[in-house]
Amino acid sequence: RALAASHVAKHQTIFKESIGKLSNVLTRLLLPLPFRDIQCGWKLYPVAFRTLLSLSKMNGAAFDIEWLLIAQQNGFAIQEIPVTWSNRPSSRFGPASYLHSLYELWHVRRSYARGEYYRRPLRT
Repeated sequence: RALAASHVAKHQTIFKESIGKLSNVLTRLLLPLPFRDIQCGWKLYPVAFRTLLSLSKMNGAAFDIEWLLIAQQNGFAIQEIPVTWSNRPSSRFGPASYLHSLYELWHVRRSYARGEYYRRPLRT
């Protein structure tokens, strides 16, 4: 959504957009993820990525941050592309959800610092 060629058909509230941008900046400060919009819901993973899902620990709002980090740490090429996106007013992601996602982000940062997202190749 943050790329110049993207089109946002229906924006979120100013509060949600501001919190989202702040969350993205915080994520980029804590983790080596260079993406402009980490938590846009549009993501595609190759089938081979499934072998790495056992490294994942999150099942809440930060799972996508964790999955991008796992993919990056294990050599998958990641490309951010423009999208056409529209806000869904029915989203249940509220202020308490943002606080919980900060908690999860801290755990992702800790797991990254411990090297828990890199799967070492099997020796043959």
